[in-house]
Amino acid sequence: MDSSDSNNSFFYSQTYGKMLIVEMIAKIRNFLDSDPNSEYLLVIGSDSKETNKTLGQKSGVILVTAVTVHRKGTGGIYFYKKEHLNEFRGLRENLRN
Repeated sequence: MDSSDSNNSFFYSQTYGKMLIVEMIAKIRNFLDSDPNSEYLLVIGSDSKETNKTLGQKSGVILVTAVTVHRKGTGGIYFYKKEHLNEFRGLRENLRN
């Protein structure tokens, strides 16, 4: 992983800026509590892209994780984090070991 431990990595929000995961959870809780009668959709996802030195980047994998909370009919909030992993084992490698 990056130089930071995953427990100390930051999420980013267009609305709230840079925050720790515990701060993100608090913002989500406040968002849900602000309209408890609404319906919500929570989506958590990630995607990755390999990088290589020929493009001037460190070789490895860039991993982006997003957390979105949609209040049906009125919008939502989202958070994301981007990490550069020097080593990345896929599901197949994890199952073999």
